[in-house]
Amino acid sequence: MWDDYFGLVRQSLHEWNAGEEGEAMARLRRIATLVREAGFTGAEVYWGQSFQKHMLAGLSPFSAMALCREVFGPEFMLSGLGRGVNAVGFRPYGQDVIDLFIARFAERGGVPGKKLMKLRIFDALNNLENCFRMISAAIRNNQKAELVAANNRIPQGQREGDWRLMEPVNLIHIEPALCYQPERRYGDETLYSDDYYVAYAKKLIRAADEAGGMLDSLAIKDMAGQLDPDRAVRLIPKLAELGLPIYLHTHSTNYKQAVATARVAADCGVAGVETVEWPLSGGTAHASVRDVIDGKEDRFDRVDLDKLTELEQELESLWGAKENLLAEEGDPKAKRLDLRVDEPSRIELWKLGIPGGAMAAVMTLLQKDLCTFKKTDLKNANALFAAELEQLQQRIGWVPLVTPMADIVYTQAVVNLINGTDRIIEHRYAKMVVGLYGQHINHASDKRVAIHGSATQAVLDYCQGVQNGDYTTPSFNQTYPKPRVLTEQQAPPLELAEARSAFRGVLARCKIDGSTRLADEAVLMHLMEPPASKAVTERLLVKEYQERIEALLSTLEPSLPAWDLLPVEDIEPTLAKYGGLERAEALASHLLTPTTKLSDAWPLVVSEAEALQAIARFELDDDSQRNAILRLVCGVLENEYLQSTFDAAIKIEELDLPFGPWSGMYFLQSGFDPYTRETRNLLRKRWPQEYENAILSNAIRNGVPLEHDVAAPKGQADRP
Repeated sequence: MWDDYFGLVRQSLHEWNAGEEGEAMARLRRIATLVREAGFTGAEVYWGQSFQKHMLAGLSPFSAMALCREVFGPEFMLSGLGRGVNAVGFRPYGQDVIDLFIARFAERGGVPGKKLMKLRIFDALNNLENCFRMISAAIRNNQKAELVAANNRIPQGQREGDWRLMEPVNLIHIEPALCYQPERRYGDETLYSDDYYVAYAKKLIRAADEAGGMLDSLAIKDMAGQLDPDRAVRLIPKLAELGLPIYLHTHSTNYKQAVATARVAADCGVAGVETVEWPLSGGTAHASVRDVIDGKEDRFDRVDLDKLTELEQELESLWGAKENLLAEEGDPKAKRLDLRVDEPSRIELWKLGIPGGAMAAVMTLLQKDLCTFKKTDLKNANALFAAELEQLQQRIGWVPLVTPMADIVYTQAVVNLINGTDRIIEHRYAKMVVGLYGQHINHASDKRVAIHGSATQAVLDYCQGVQNGDYTTPSFNQTYPKPRVLTEQQAPPLELAEARSAFRGVLARCKIDGSTRLADEAVLMHLMEPPASKAVTERLLVKEYQERIEALLSTLEPSLPAWDLLPVEDIEPTLAKYGGLERAEALASHLLTPTTKLSDAWPLVVSEAEALQAIARFELDDDSQRNAILRLVCGVLENEYLQSTFDAAIKIEELDLPFGPWSGMYFLQSGFDPYTRETRNLLRKRWPQEYENAILSNAIRNGVPLEHDVAAPKGQADRP
C-alpha cells in the first residue's frame, strides 16, 4: 500500500516541479476534488511517523505537504500531527528547532490570512510543558503573521521611509490533543478521570493565553479506540463547556464500539469526528463515514453519497477493493499493515490499550520473540504479554500508550518476559523512569504520579551498572541516563546552530546555499531522521541530483524504519563525517582489528561495492577480505535486521537463531552478531564453497563472536 501511495506522490512531485499536469498529478487533483465534493471538511495529511516514512521512501516530507496544499486548494483545512517537544522526531528538541519546524510547517501547508493548516499537538505523558513548547512556537508564528499582514495593509500614503512589503506568513490552527486512557486505579489515587481531562484542558488554554495567544480547538486523541459511548456522553460535554470546539480522533480497532462512540459524540456536541472512506476503514484505522452518519444525517454536514461513491471507487483503483483487502486479514503479506493482524489478536491487543499503529509491531514481537523463547503458541504468548503489561503499568503509573511511550512500555514488557523482570532494562524505559521524557502528572490532583519504588531502584541500579562498565550496552546509540531521578523537568538545550554547522559540508557538496529555506528543511530532516540510520539525510542529499531536494531524495535506497528514541541529553556527538565511503574508509582499520566488536563501532551505511573500495588499501588475503566485507556490510544489515519487526512484510528466511529480532539486540552485549538473509545471500554469491562449509554455515546462521571471525590485515598481526 505504501508503495502505491508513495509512487503516486513521487510522480506527482516530478510533474509539479516540471510544470506539467501529467497523469499522476491529475489523479491526485481528482481525489482531492472528490474529497471536498463528498462533504469532508478537512484531511489529515501529516500523521504519526509520516515524516520518516516519506524520507525512507525517498521523498521530502515538506514537499509532500506542499503538494497536498496544491491539490486540495486554498479553501480546505489540512492537518498534521506534532509530538510537542519531540516535534516529528523521536527525542526532545531545543526550542530553536521547534520554532524552525513550525515556520516550515506553516509555509509549506498553510494559507495566508486563514487558519487552514491545523497542527494537532500532543505529548505521550499529557505533559503540559512538553506540549507548550510547540504551542508557544505556533503562537509566535501567528503573531508574526498578524504583524506582517498589518504592515502590508498600511495605505501607501501612510508608509514611512523604511517601509517595505513583507512576505506573508501563513497562520496555523492550534489544536492540542488530550491522549485518552480509560479511568485507572493506581495505589490510592484515580488516574484519567473526567476531572483529569478537564483540568489538563484548562491548563492548556491558560498556557496559551499566558503566551499571548489562544487555542483554536481541542481534540480527544483516542489512539487505542478505548473511548466507549458511556464515557463519551460524560466527558465530551464537560470539555465543550470550556468554550472551544472539540474534535474526536478515535481508532476502529473495535469497530462496533468506534462507530457507536462516534455517533454518540455527534449527539454530545463535538465539532467534528474523524472518519475515512470505505476502502480505508476498519482494522486499526477509523470507522467508515457511511456507518457513522447512517440515520444521523441531521447531526453532520451534508455528505454527497454519489461523490463519496466516486471517491471510494477511485481509492479502490489505487489500493484495491475493500472486500479483497479484508480477505487478506491475518495474512503477514496483506497490503494493509493493520490487517496483517487477525481480528481475534487485534481485539486482545485492543483490550490492553495497544494503539492501532503499533499492533503489527507488537504481533511480530510476540510471534518472533516470545513464542520462540517460551516455546509456546500465540494464544498463550498473548496471555503472558497481557499479564506482564498490566503488571508493568501498575509499577509505572499507567502511562498513556502512544508514541513514544507505547513502544517503550511494550518493549520492556517483552524484555521482562524473556529475561526475567528487570534483569535487562531497555535504555528508553530507563530514561522514562528517571524523568527524561518529562513529568507524569495526575492533572486532577496536580501531583506527580509516583513510580513504584522497586521499578525506580531497578532502573537506577542498572544505570549504575552501565556506568561502572558491568554491562556492555548494545550498538546504535543506546545510551543510558545517569543513575538519578530528575526532580524537575529539564528544557532541551538549543541546538540548531550546531546542527547547521555540522551539516554545512553536506550542503556545500550538494551545492545548496546554507542560508536558504531548502537548507533549513535539509537540517530538520537530518535532525529528525530515523536514529539508527544517522546517515540517511546525507545519503539522500549527496546522490547524483543537485537541483532540488525532492530529486535528491528520490535516489535514496530506502532503509527500514527505526524504533530507537533518544532524549536530548544523550545525543551522539556530532560527527565530522557521516555515512558512505568516507566513513567506511575511516573505520576500516578499526573494524578489521581482531579485538573489535561490531557493537563498538558506529553503524555503517555501506554497500558491498563501497566495502570493497574501503578495504582495497589493506591488501588482505582472500579469507580476510571475505570477513572484512561481511563486517562492513553487516554494519547496516544487523541494524536493519533488528528493526525489521516494524514491517511484517519482511520475512527472515532460513533463520535458526536462538533469539528473535528485537531481543537480538541484547545478545550483542555478549558479542554475537545476528546475520540476516541478505548477509547469507552475499556469502553464497561471492564465496559459494565457503558457504557450503558446514562449520561456517552454522556459524553464520547462529551468530558468531566477531573477534574470532575476522583475521588481522597483512602486516598488522603484531600490532598492539
